[in-house]
Amino acid sequence: MAPRISVIIPFRDARPSLPALVTALKSQTISSDQFEVIWIDDASRDEGGLWLQEQLSPGWRLITFSEPRGAYAARNKGVQVATSDNLAFTDADCRPHPDWLERGLIALTEGPRAAGRIQTKLSAAPSLAEIVDAGRFFRQRHYVQEGFAAAANLFVRRTVFAAVGGFAEDLKSGGDQEFGWRCSKAGIPIHFAERAVVDHAARASIRELLKKGERVGFGSGQVLRSGGIPARTLAKRARERFGIVRTHQVSDGALPPGGIMRSCSVTAVHLLLVLANAAGALRGLLSGGGAASRRHDATLTKGSG
Repeated sequence: MAPRISVIIPFRDARPSLPALVTALKSQTISSDQFEVIWIDDASRDEGGLWLQEQLSPGWRLITFSEPRGAYAARNKGVQVATSDNLAFTDADCRPHPDWLERGLIALTEGPRAAGRIQTKLSAAPSLAEIVDAGRFFRQRHYVQEGFAAAANLFVRRTVFAAVGGFAEDLKSGGDQEFGWRCSKAGIPIHFAERAVVDHAARASIRELLKKGERVGFGSGQVLRSGGIPARTLAKRARERFGIVRTHQVSDGALPPGGIMRSCSVTAVHLLLVLANAAGALRGLLSGGGAASRRHDATLTKGSG
């Protein structure tokens, strides 16, 4: 009997993150025969795939790319070989709550696309980078208002892929946005599934945070180049991002601990992130790639490959 839901997880050089994720998936409240997990190793160099091979439960599969192809190509491959009509996506650095799949299945009875909550976890003494990361990324409720969801916690019926195709494989970042906006343009609704939760550790260093900002900006520039971002959405997003800088916002909307000097420092990091994002967007806009129309048609075929 086919599983009720297929979990698709791309990873590359993620060996330190895999044990906790494996434990979280083996602790789900639905029985193990009700879901499968498809792991796609995007040509890792740290032997994470070799370690994972020894941990596979019945119904779990590991697919290995010989050369790096990117997370979006990996997700498309996962969709291609999945045997369920209900699909769940998360990332190697996420930690699903025990009832994540149970809640995700409920969410898919309410609509064809559902964005689960991504809960950013701060350390006991959070750095400036952690505070900014918590306020800037993975705001799923807000993303849903824009018509998409981060693939770190996303539930989709297979019929959606049949209707609009897979993720754009040539994007460096922003492929989940482009896919989501394509779905919205086709009239496929999305809703926020607040109780389907994964945890994600905040980035601890400013350098790591700026690299993330530049990568996200580059992907946005690629999508803008291909005409995939509505101008109204782009303008609204820019206003909202500067609003975060102005209010020193963290994940719950409160001021960061430490008083006015701490708040000013957080604002400075936010501004650096805006600059990194803008620089990345300019590079993406001027790049020769980004023809986001190239997608993996094999996603339309269930259980092949």
